[in-house]
Amino acid sequence: MLGQSPKQTEADPAALLPWLKDVILRTEDSRTTDIKVRLRGNILHVLCESVSAELPKDYVLMRLVRSLMEPATKARLEAEFPEVHQVYVYNRRDQAAKPVWSAPIYLNRLARHLTRLVEGAEDSQLAAKVIQRSA
Repeated sequence: MLGQSPKQTEADPAALLPWLKDVILRTEDSRTTDIKVRLRGNILHVLCESVSAELPKDYVLMRLVRSLMEPATKARLEAEFPEVHQVYVYNRRDQAAKPVWSAPIYLNRLARHLTRLVEGAEDSQLAAKVIQRSA
């Protein structure tokens, strides 16, 4: 119609799979974990479906947040998926109804997410040292 801009073709979130697999999966997880992506509104949903063991939440989130903070990754997401403001990551066992864990990542709060993850990792290391000393 007159006065309307032509509808832009939406980018396929599956194009992000190679990057996500590289960032999220450890070598030992690559054969037993499948990653699926779906774009719903302004949220990019990333499902990590594991056949055997669950993925370590802190490891996945820290690597993903750090990658999202890289200028090249940030520019790519803004160019291909300008509507995305949040990435929601899930990990569930193969064919399970509910995830083992899930976490939102807000793209406008990446530094805050990273700070919390680093603090949590430091707390975990301290707790492990205390447990080892008391054993």
